[in-house]
Amino acid sequence: MKRFVLVAAAALAAVAAIGAGGAGSAYGLSATADSWSAASAAGSQEFQCTSDGVAVADADPGPNQVCVITGSTGTCIQMSDSPVVLQKCTFTQAIGDATKRAKVIQVAAANKGPSTQKHTQRVEVMQDSTAASNFVDVSQTVKQSLGPGHYDDTEEAESESVSSTSSAPIISQQDFHQVVVVVQDTATGNNTSSISQFGKQRARAKQALSISQNQNTLPAATPDEECPADDVNANMCSRVTQTSVTGQNLSTLKDAYSQFERAHKTTTGDQKQGIPGTGGLDHEINQTSSGFCKIVTSQSERQTMRSVQANVLQNQHGPTRKGVGSSQTCSTNSVWTGNQDSSQLATSRPKEEDIDSLVFAAPANQTNFMEYFADSTGSIHATQSASQRNNAGSETEQNSCPGIGGTAQFCFAVITCAEGSCSASDGGELE
Repeated sequence: MKRFVLVAAAALAAVAAIGAGGAGSAYGLSATADSWSAASAAGSQEFQCTSDGVAVADADPGPNQVCVITGSTGTCIQMSDSPVVLQKCTFTQAIGDATKRAKVIQVAAANKGPSTQKHTQRVEVMQDSTAASNFVDVSQTVKQSLGPGHYDDTEEAESESVSSTSSAPIISQQDFHQVVVVVQDTATGNNTSSISQFGKQRARAKQALSISQNQNTLPAATPDEECPADDVNANMCSRVTQTSVTGQNLSTLKDAYSQFERAHKTTTGDQKQGIPGTGGLDHEINQTSSGFCKIVTSQSERQTMRSVQANVLQNQHGPTRKGVGSSQTCSTNSVWTGNQDSSQLATSRPKEEDIDSLVFAAPANQTNFMEYFADSTGSIHATQSASQRNNAGSETEQNSCPGIGGTAQFCFAVITCAEGSCSASDGGELE
């Protein structure tokens, strides 16, 4: 248990570093999460929950980790390598007019183990002040791996052994849901929200009579998995509401989503990533103030599936969205910047001699949908990029706001991809 205590101490030091200066960047804590997950051993976990400096017990003893905080300052650190786990932090910070601070680090990292991996991470923060300010800093990390290799390996890092064959079918199921809900309210103070979400799924299988690989193919099944933004089934979800009468509102979001599947030497099976038209990434933000407001969002998605000397059906679906209804009603000098980037790759080689040639099996069924919706009294600049590669065919599409006929106050950018063909629409007419 020593290694986890040391990492938790490092994380707490990072929490202390934000001190009176407000919430620090969640992005800088990724090295801490990686160092823990790389060293983790089966069945280990770490749980630390404090409210105004006083330790709070786990509200759901057992494999799940549940932290409930009511003090003005709270810290929630949850780390686990269980293949199935719920990590939940709830902050209700409404007592008195002290500055409110919420700090969360959630890490779930499972390597090999049972064929079903399912991780749910949920953070709910409600902060209410009058003259004081509110700060939220959330970092969520999920890493899942099944089959040869490790979740920190690159896609093609290890060689394929041909020494054994499985007489039984290989079936793998990986799912996760990351949800963050933030509500910040103050009269003359400022609101700051920083959210970082990272999810990685990796599945490799070889030399079996049949291989079936599934990643994020199940809809939300419990209230903790449900997304309160536009799509209830979103796997990576956040909803932020910031209200100040005269103060500043600042909201930053960084999402990174990666999936990889590889099937080697099988006569039948299937590979699936995502659900058509639902799931994936979704984010909604609303800011209100007579003062200055700023929004910065970055959403990145990578989906890869490979079939090598195999005959499998491939289905790949990946929505990446900035949700409908997002708005910024603040001073006219407020700013809003966003970036969305999504890539899909699916290849299928039926025979060994086909590798590195232009010979492919049947193409995958691919769909993708990107949208960026925004309405601001200030100015908006958002960019989108989508690429889809299906065996030898490839397609790339870009979009931006403001687009042709649009204005800097309204964004309704959409990219739709299906079966290797992508198209962009300019939604300057959101009003």
